[in-house]
Formats: sequence, structure tokens, C-alpha cells
Amino acid sequence: MTLPCPKTDPVQETGPSILEFLRQIIEKFRLTALAPTLRACDSLARSDVILDLAVLGQFKSGKSSLLNALLGFDLFPVSALPATAVITRASAGPELQVLVHYLDDRVESISPSKIDEYVTETGNPQNHRQVAVVDVVTPAMNRWPGVRIVDTPGLGSIHRHNTETTRSWMPNLAVALVAVSAERPLSEEDCQLLTEARSLAGRVVLLLTKVDVLTAQERSQMIGFLQQSLQEKLGVNYPILEFSTRQNTAHYLSRLQEQVLRPVSENRVAERELALKRKLLSLARSSRDYLQLALQSAEHAESDRQRLCQAVSVEFQQTNLLRDELVAAELRMQQLARSTLEQQLKPCQELVTPTLVHRLQQAMPQWSGRLSRQTQLAENWLREQLVLELDPISRQVGPTASALVDQAEDRYRRVVEAFRDRLRRTIHDSTGLTISPVNWVLDRPQLPRVPVVVGQLFMFSWEMLSWILPMWLIGGVFQRHVKRRISWEVEKNLSRLVSDWTEVVRKAVALLRTQAEDWVQTELTMLNRLVDHPTSDLAELRQVVRQLHECETQLS
Repeated sequence: MTLPCPKTDPVQETGPSILEFLRQIIEKFRLTALAPTLRACDSLARSDVILDLAVLGQFKSGKSSLLNALLGFDLFPVSALPATAVITRASAGPELQVLVHYLDDRVESISPSKIDEYVTETGNPQNHRQVAVVDVVTPAMNRWPGVRIVDTPGLGSIHRHNTETTRSWMPNLAVALVAVSAERPLSEEDCQLLTEARSLAGRVVLLLTKVDVLTAQERSQMIGFLQQSLQEKLGVNYPILEFSTRQNTAHYLSRLQEQVLRPVSENRVAERELALKRKLLSLARSSRDYLQLALQSAEHAESDRQRLCQAVSVEFQQTNLLRDELVAAELRMQQLARSTLEQQLKPCQELVTPTLVHRLQQAMPQWSGRLSRQTQLAENWLREQLVLELDPISRQVGPTASALVDQAEDRYRRVVEAFRDRLRRTIHDSTGLTISPVNWVLDRPQLPRVPVVVGQLFMFSWEMLSWILPMWLIGGVFQRHVKRRISWEVEKNLSRLVSDWTEVVRKAVALLRTQAEDWVQTELTMLNRLVDHPTSDLAELRQVVRQLHECETQLS
């Protein structure tokens, strides 16, 4: 396996060949943990791709306000609380249109006035609507063809899933605007975000927002502080732009448009190639990290090599304990789900039963005919009324069920992250190597809505008794029987809803647990295969590691 040695531009001429080389490496050595990054490179390698210019930052750093100012009207939700919960994108088009893309691949057109109901934590808590992304097509973006600006959920808020949404989406970005508020400039989290963005985006700009809280002298001092801090902490001089939606907004917008948006739009090919180059470099470094581990294992003396293999083997042996921990978490979540759903649904009986009894008293005088006919009328009426009352109640359970799945995901993620950190330390202690972290990317299951299903109400036929029990004789008894039946039917169907929703949560939690186990197994299998690589392949490993280093040099 050889890597082409380009003599011209390292991306334009060799980007596809480098990408293909890295694909061959990942497939040959089965570096499955790098598959998500590889898919991101594949997507950006298409010449017709739209460039995503994303605004990233901690929550309440002014991201949505900035994007509204860019568009010239209020579209992205702004709130005193962490607002954005779903990735929201704006691109060019002939007329304003908002399209909601769901996780099950459905697409729905909605009124722009309803966007808050889909993309905010208040309108769509825990993303119970199961929205994948919201696309806004607007003539306001026609000034920058080929560019799509992206509003991302803020990092570091109490809503953990918002941070995970942004982290999972980041491989898609081509240009990054990292918003840092002048009220709390350059935290460790900001530095980490800048570093991560630089490994994925072709262009990174630090945007100092809310500068209206500073005087002119303070702004100058703040810029100097940021420049010095970035150089000392990260060794990089990022471009810094100021911004405020309260003072001199037109001036700040003009600078942002002239220095970022217009150049990106007018030089889309070069910007795309630069972003692809960054992603390929990140992929090459991660690949080399893993294969360097295999090489060092193969080069060690047999005793050292066995110690390294033993270190990974110990983690393999611990997988049963880890699996037990995940299963225990699953069982706890199942118990919590049933008790939580019972607490939400059972009290509804006291509200629904009197309502149906009252309606029954109004409906029964309108019924006529023999006992069998009125029995059928009672069944049809009660079934219709139960569905009418319980269906909205069932829909209201959706956010609760989604929150329960979020809790399970959070527990699983903590277990997986603890395993990953322990594994990294084990490898570092045994070899001195530091493996680039690969995050667990889960496939969040979609929660179906549980319908109300009302079974047979009366367990035997009244037809044979209709001739010997006339309604004028047993009408009062029949009515009292139907009234008493209402309370029992409401309780029975609420219990069924508890069971059905509990089963929905159970299946989703079990699927997440399986994904966590599979990820751990995949990571361990891959590392075990690398450290136990045959010494006969030593020459090949050295060659590939050398080629990966050359690849990094070309892309750096």
C-alpha cells in the first residue's frame, strides 16, 4: 500500500487519493472507531456540498442574537434561559420557508412563527418531538450563495443533551465562528472548543460578543488579553472580531460580512478544500495514534509486549463487570419508568371518571331500543369517549418518556466515558502513548406515540335476554351498571397506558445499553487486535505509520 506523493496543491490534487488511502487503512486494520470521521470527510469531498458556517459557543454567549442580526429579522429564538436545543440552519432560497426534518426521515413544512415550538428547550423539551434538524430557506441568505449558517445548542448548560447535540454535529462544520462573551472571556471550555473546531474547520474566527458592556479602552485591553492568552495556551493567533446587538450593530455586521461571509461565499472551492484538509489531517493523526500502538507492541521485547497485551486483556476481562453495571442501570431505569409513569397517569382517573359520568347522564336519555341495542350503544359511546379523553393524556406522556430515556443515556455515557478514560490511562502507563479520544456516538431511538386501545367492554351478549328483560323493567339497573363500569374502564385503560409507555421506554433503554456494550466491545476488539498484531507484519506497520506521518506533513 503506497501513498501518492503530490507535487502540486496537497488537497486539490491529492485530497481524494489521501482520503482513499485513509479509507484503506481504516478498513485494512479495522479502525472502526474512526468511521464517523471518515463519513464526514466523504460528505465534504463532494464538490456540490454546501458549506456549513456554524456559530459555536457556551450557552448565553449571544449566538442566536448574532444570527438574527445577520439575517435582518428575528428568526433564531432568543431567551433569558438556554434557548436553542436543536440544530437550526439557514440557507438561500426564493421565499421564506421552514422545514422540520425528523429522526424518522419525515419532513414537515411549518409556519416561521412556530419555529420556537421545534427548536427551543421550552417549546420542545428534551427534543420530545424527535427533530433531527430544522432548515430555514430565506432570501436573506441570497447574498451568500453556497453558504449555510448554523445555530447550534449552547455548550455547558444544565441540559446535557444540548451539548451532545452540538458535539455530534461538529464534524459537519466547514467554517467556525466561536462566540465568546465579553462577560466571561476565554474559559477552559472556550479553549477546548477552539482547539476542536480548528481540527475540523478550514477557518476559525473568535467572535467577542456583548462588547457593549465594555468601554473603548476595556475593549482594546480585552482584545490584547485574548490574543496573548490564545498564543500562550493554544499557540495559535485566531482572528478576533467584535460584535454587539445593542451598539454599532451595523458596523460590526459589516466587518463580519466583509471578513468572513463574503470571502467564504466567493471562494467556496478553496474553503471546502481547506475544511477537507483539516478533517483529513485529524483522521490521519488518529489513525497513526492507533497504529503506533500496534507498532510499539510489535517492536517491544516479548516480555514488554506481553505486559501490554495483558493490560488490554485485563480490560477485556472487566467487560463482564461493565456489562453488569449497564444492565443494572437498565433495570433501575425500568423501575423508575414504571413508577414515574404511574405517578403521572394514575391521578388522571379522578379527573376523567367524573367527566365521563356527567356526559353519560346526558347521553343515555337519547338512547332507545331493546337491551342488546342499548348495550351496543353504550359500548360504542364509552369506547369513543375513552379515546377522546385518554389520547391527549397519552400524548402528554411523550416528554416524560423522552426524559427517562435521556436519564438512561446519561448513565450509560458516564459508564462508557469512565471505561474509555481508564483504558487510555492503562495504555499510557504501559506504553507511554496517548491515544486520541474517540467519542461514543449513539443512535438515539425514536419513541413511538402509544395509541389508546379500548377492548371489549361487556364480556357476554345481551341478545338472548332482550326478549325477557324489557328496558322499562331493567332500564335503571342497566344505567347504574354502565355508570359503575366507567370507573373500572378508566382505571383499566390508564393501567394499560402505563404498561405500554413503560414498554416503549424499556425498549429504548435496552437499545441504548446494547449500543454502549457494542461500542466498548468494538473499541477493545480493535485495540486488542492492534497490540497483538503479528510481529511478521512489523515492516508493513512501519511503512504505514511512516506513510501516515508523510500524509500529516502534506496536510499540515
